Amino acid sequence: MTSRKPTDRAPPRSRRQPAPARPAERDDVATLLLAPDRTLRRLSPAAARLLALAPEDVGRPVHDLGQRLPDPELLRDIDSVLASGATAQREVPTADGRCFLRRVSAYHALDDRVRGTVVTYADVSTLKEAETRLHRLALEAEDSIRRGVTQLENEVAEGERTREALRAERDLLESVLQAVPTLIVMADGDGRIVRFNRAAEQGTGLTAAQAIGRLSWEILLPPEEHETARARFASVKEGQPQHCGSLLGGAGGSRRRVTWTLSALDGAQRPSPYVIIAGVDVTEVRTAAERERERLDELARLHRLHTAGELAAMLAHEINQPLAAIAHYAEAGLIQPGDATQRRFFQQIAEQAQRAGRTIRELRDFLDKAPMALAQADANAAAEAARRLTFAYAAARGVAIELDLDERVGPVAASAVQLQHILVNLIRNAVEAIAGAGMADGAIFVRTRRLDEPARVRITVEDSGPGIGAADADKVFASFYTTKADGLGMGLRISRRLAQAHGGQLWVEPHQPGGRFHLDLESARVPPPAQENA
Repeated sequence: MTSRKPTDRAPPRSRRQPAPARPAERDDVATLLLAPDRTLRRLSPAAARLLALAPEDVGRPVHDLGQRLPDPELLRDIDSVLASGATAQREVPTADGRCFLRRVSAYHALDDRVRGTVVTYADVSTLKEAETRLHRLALEAEDSIRRGVTQLENEVAEGERTREALRAERDLLESVLQAVPTLIVMADGDGRIVRFNRAAEQGTGLTAAQAIGRLSWEILLPPEEHETARARFASVKEGQPQHCGSLLGGAGGSRRRVTWTLSALDGAQRPSPYVIIAGVDVTEVRTAAERERERLDELARLHRLHTAGELAAMLAHEINQPLAAIAHYAEAGLIQPGDATQRRFFQQIAEQAQRAGRTIRELRDFLDKAPMALAQADANAAAEAARRLTFAYAAARGVAIELDLDERVGPVAASAVQLQHILVNLIRNAVEAIAGAGMADGAIFVRTRRLDEPARVRITVEDSGPGIGAADADKVFASFYTTKADGLGMGLRISRRLAQAHGGQLWVEPHQPGGRFHLDLESARVPPPAQENA
C-alpha cells in the first residue's frame, strides 16, 4: 500500500454553506422577502416604489409598514402559506383603478425547511382592461356584423404598426372570432379559406383544418350558386361589398338559411387582398316572420270568407226571387206562338234558371251541413256541360278543351249540379295554370273511364301547363292555398269536400309538365227491370 504524504491530502472542505437561492426578480414586479415572523428581509426597487418603502424598513414587521396598497388579507394569507406551504393568490384593486395580482409563496432553504415567504405584486391592470375590452367587442360583434368586421379591419391595420402590438391584437382578434356566434371566414385573393372560426365549424360540420385551403363557395354555398359566387367574389376584390343569402348544409343534414356579407380586407403589405365573409343564421328569424305573416294572412282570409258567407246568404235570399221570375217568364214564352229557335232559347233560359236555383238550394244545404241528396248523374253529360260552361273562358286565353268519353261508364251516385260544379272548378283551375305560366296557348283533356273493382267511374282532367310537383301535391287542397295573386284558395278545397260528400275521392297526380286531377265516384246502382206477371 502506498502511503500518502501530508502534502497529498485533499484540501479541507469549506464549512461555509452556499447562500440560499433567491427568488428571481423583475423590475416590473414588486417583491418582498419576509421572515417567518413577518419581518421584512429584503425588497425590490419596484416594491419600494409601489409600497412607499425605504431600506430602513428592512427588519420591521410587515403590518407596521405604511403601505399605499391596501391588502387586508395579506397577513391571513402569509399565515396560511407558513402553515400549509400552499401558494396563496389574490387580486388587489387600488383606489386609482389599477389592479395587482398578489402572490404569497413559501421560501425554502436548502434543507427544504420554510425560511419565510415571498410576496409579489404584479400589475395586471392592462390584462383586466383587455378582458373588459374583449367582452365589449364580443357584444358589439353580436349586435352588428358590419361593425364587427370594420372593427376587425381597424384592429388589424393598427396592429401592423409595431410587431408587439400586432401580436397582442392578433390574440385579441382570435378570441373575438372564436367567441362570436357569427360565421366568419377569411379567404385569400383566389377565394381559398385561410381562417375559419368556431361558429363556421359548427354551421358546416367541418373543422378548420378540413376547411382551410378549400374554395370558400364550395363549402358555404350550394353547387348551383358556385358560378355566381365566383363573379361576386371578383366584385368584392374590386372594393364592392356584396350581400347575399343561401342555404347552408350543416352537420346531421340540417339546412339553415344564412345571410352573407362580403367585404375586401386590403393592405399595402399584401400582394393580393383578403376577403372577410361573415354569415348570420337567420333561419329562426325567417321562420318566425313567415309564421307570423301566414297567421295574419289567414286571419285576413278568414275575415273575407266570413264576410263572403254572410253576403252569400243574403244574395241567395235575394236571387231566389229573380230566378223564379226568370223561370216563370221563360215558361210563359214557351206557351206563346213562335218559331222553333225562339222556343229553344226560352227552354234553355228556363233550364239555366232552374239549375241556378238548385245550385243555391244545394249550396245552402251544404253550408248548413245538411246531408247531400244523392241521385244518379250521367258522368259524360256532366263533362260535356262543364266544357260548354267554360268554353268561352278557355278560348279567350287560347286554351282548347278536348273530351275523351267512355260510353260504358254509366251513371254515378252524385248530384248532377254538384258534379258539374267540381268539373268546372277543375277546368278553370287548369286554364289559370296555363295562363299563369305565360303560355300563349294550351290544351285541356277531360276523360271518363269505368273501373270495375270496385265498380266506380274515374274522371280525369289533364292540362298542358307546368304541372304540380310531389311536394305541392297535398298543398293544393289546403284552405287558402293559391298561387294566384287574386285567388282565395278555396276552389280545390271545396271541390274535394264536394267529392267526399258524394262518397268519392279527388286527388292530384304529381306530374311535370302537365297537371293531372282524378275524380273517382261510385257507380250508381241501377235497379233491375220490373218483371211482368205471367
